Amino acid sequence: MVISDRLFIEYHKFIGSKFEGELLDDESKYDKRVVKSMLRYFKNNWYTNYLQYVRNNVVMPSSLKNQLLHSKSRKKSLEELAAESAYKIILNDEGKTTFPYVDIFSDDESIKNCLTATFKNGRDRSKAREHIKRLCSKASDIFIYDKYIKKQSPVILNLLKFILPIRSINIHYVPSHFDTMINDLESFCDKWTFVDESIMKSHSHHDRYLVIDNKIEVILTSGFDHLARDIDDFTYVVREIKQNDL
Repeated sequence: MVISDRLFIEYHKFIGSKFEGELLDDESKYDKRVVKSMLRYFKNNWYTNYLQYVRNNVVMPSSLKNQLLHSKSRKKSLEELAAESAYKIILNDEGKTTFPYVDIFSDDESIKNCLTATFKNGRDRSKAREHIKRLCSKASDIFIYDKYIKKQSPVILNLLKFILPIRSINIHYVPSHFDTMINDLESFCDKWTFVDESIMKSHSHHDRYLVIDNKIEVILTSGFDHLARDIDDFTYVVREIKQNDL
């Protein structure tokens, strides 16, 4: 992906690149907050060109200079570079959020760098089940959302018995999703307290969710039954929840 000129300079300060001319001591120190937020999105390398190096006075190693100087992209704008890049976006810290810009500091930014895992049809999912079980292991509150969950109740029951911690926790649910499954779960662990969330506004959501202590959200793109069994394609996303997401 592409980064703005401001991020480009901070990144090269961070990795110790040389700059044309002299920098004052306080200017040579990189902004740790910027670099930390930028590196959350890092994928192997940044997509750049000769013009961005020259424009920001960053010294290029001779091998890289020769490569960039003879590239067809050497004089293209950031927007043109982004169109050529794998992820098609430009990271920035200036509040730009209109595509292709992604603001690394905005809580309202839709494009995030989340942890994901994908399993093709027939691929063993035990690692995913163990991962989600561990995410739930220290939770006090877990919200389970899947409006199709009761259609696979025997399979889902065994899955929930595996991933939910056997101790005192609050399990939030929408009754119409679970039907009679709640009776089976209550019988399995009397330490679980079930909280009716019928008033939730998200009843029409297609994706399935586990929300853990309002801090971590696990998004399941194709249902809990596809986590329980190695059928069809299955992907899950793990992301931190910000306060304005609640």
